[in-house]
Amino acid sequence: KQWYQRRVRGRPGDFCYNTTEISTMLEDTKKLIEHGADGVVFGFLTQSRMIDIDSCKTMMQNLPKGFPCTFHRAFDFIHTPENAVQTLKDLGFSRILTTGGGSDVSSSIDTLKELYTAGVTGSVTILPGGGVNESNVICLKEIGFREVHSSCSIYCEDAEYGSLFNKPLPSGQRKTVCPLKVERLCMILQTNE
Repeated sequence: KQWYQRRVRGRPGDFCYNTTEISTMLEDTKKLIEHGADGVVFGFLTQSRMIDIDSCKTMMQNLPKGFPCTFHRAFDFIHTPENAVQTLKDLGFSRILTTGGGSDVSSSIDTLKELYTAGVTGSVTILPGGGVNESNVICLKEIGFREVHSSCSIYCEDAEYGSLFNKPLPSGQRKTVCPLKVERLCMILQTNE
């Protein structure tokens, strides 16, 4: 069975939300659950780049008990990520999506190793994401990761539309998921080596 988690984000920008935005995100989350989402991905930070515990609790208390929640890449902006793993577990998050704090997973391998150990100790799945590809997924697998987040995207020509809402697309291209990349990543992760 395919397993789908849906990201809930009230707006682009930072991860500091007001009560109105959080209420909207909660309503969106309820609709996603009604329509079959297997889990949700969200994250709240304070202005001082700490986990917004109260906002996270508000979301968690309004979800079905035990509903799978992933703290998203807001984690990469936390000042002390190694200390945050246990806090997120205590709040009820089962996964943490992260690059390891860098621009992508390849630039943060050492931090991801530390987070993997902290996740195993705290019974939270650390989910590497951001620039995951066939080259670096082997290294991630060697660390011990069995799950990753990847767009598996490629650029393709967008000759049919050319522009969207009168805004030109970069070089007439768009990103799309490449099924072959998805297949290869899954094969690498599932191979017992």
